[in-house]
Amino acid sequence: MLREGPVSESCVSRSTGGRDGFLSYDLLGLTVAFDRTYPVPMADLWACLTQPDRMAGWLGPVEEIDLRVGGRIVACLHPQNGAWLHGEILTLEEGRRLEFTWTVPAHGQTPEFSGTVLALGLGPAPGGSRLLFRHRGVPQPRVPDLFAASHLRLDQLPTMPGARAVVDRQRFLALRELYAADFSLGKETA
Repeated sequence: MLREGPVSESCVSRSTGGRDGFLSYDLLGLTVAFDRTYPVPMADLWACLTQPDRMAGWLGPVEEIDLRVGGRIVACLHPQNGAWLHGEILTLEEGRRLEFTWTVPAHGQTPEFSGTVLALGLGPAPGGSRLLFRHRGVPQPRVPDLFAASHLRLDQLPTMPGARAVVDRQRFLALRELYAADFSLGKETA
């Protein structure tokens, strides 16, 4: 069963015109979210989310992953500008759910963006698997950037062993503009 965690009564979600991301507002702050279906078995999609040689195809090269609660994740999100993810695993349900902190100190992230939480949940779907992607605690000025980057990364799933994530700067900029317009948000970037 897919679980998204506690949602307050005041939660409001807005879908984007032509894009599949949505934004939730609740007592915990802003959540950038995607709900996608992939034509692969859950075990294969889980491998893409947890095995370093498969994670590199959508997240970036993984230097370390200690797949246990309290374990670390260290990955290079953007080799060209030195953006490294440092995370601590908060929740792990083998084959179903992975949740970890998201801190990118080498990329000049503002303090309020450090330590947000990414939750990934899997479930069955007709013809494949469903992925719930929830990035919680995102400060409003960062929302368009996170929407665009997450959208591009999720487009690269499922991955094959040895694949490498592709950073398409022009598509990123176009998606950022579209998501910013969809939510009437600023275009501030780091």
